[in-house]
Amino acid sequence: ILLGAASGESVSAQASIAKLLYFVLASALVGCIVGVVVKEGLRVLRITKDATFASFVVILAAYGISEAIGASGVISVVVAAFVFRFFIQSRFVDPLSRLNVAHVWENLNFMAVALVFLVLGSQLQVSTVIPYAVSGLIIAIAFMFVVRPLTILISMFFDNSFTFREKLLI
Repeated sequence: ILLGAASGESVSAQASIAKLLYFVLASALVGCIVGVVVKEGLRVLRITKDATFASFVVILAAYGISEAIGASGVISVVVAAFVFRFFIQSRFVDPLSRLNVAHVWENLNFMAVALVFLVLGSQLQVSTVIPYAVSGLIIAIAFMFVVRPLTILISMFFDNSFTFREKLLI
C-alpha cells in the first residue's frame, strides 16, 4: 500500500483497509487450516514419532500456500505453529518426540539469532564506530555498574525473601 502510494498510484483508504484485512485474515486462515489438517492427519494416522519432521512440513506448507495466494507467509507460519503446538503438547505425541521437537527448534532459534547478529555486525564499518568508542564504553560501564543494580534494587524493594547483600549480588 505504501509502496503504491510512493510510486504515484492513487490509494484510497477503503481499498487499503480491504487489502490489509485480506492480507491478515487470509494469512491467519491458511495457517489455521494447515495446522489443523496436519494435526488431525497425524492424530488419525497415529503418527507420533515424526513430530519434528511434521513441524517442518507445517511451516513450509503454511508459508508456501500463503505466499501463493498473495497473503503473508510469516503470519501464516506463526498461526500454524500455534495450532500445531497443541498437537505437540497433546497426549498423542510421545514425550521423547516432544522433547526432541523442542530441542530442534531451540537450536534453530539460537542459530537464527546468531546469524542475525553476525549479519548486522558485518554491516558495521569500524571507521563509523571509532568516534563513539569512548562514549559507548562509558555508557556500557554505567549500565553495568549503576543502572542495572539500581533497577534490580528498585524492583526488589518490597521483596523480603532476599537480604540486601543478595540483592546486590543479583
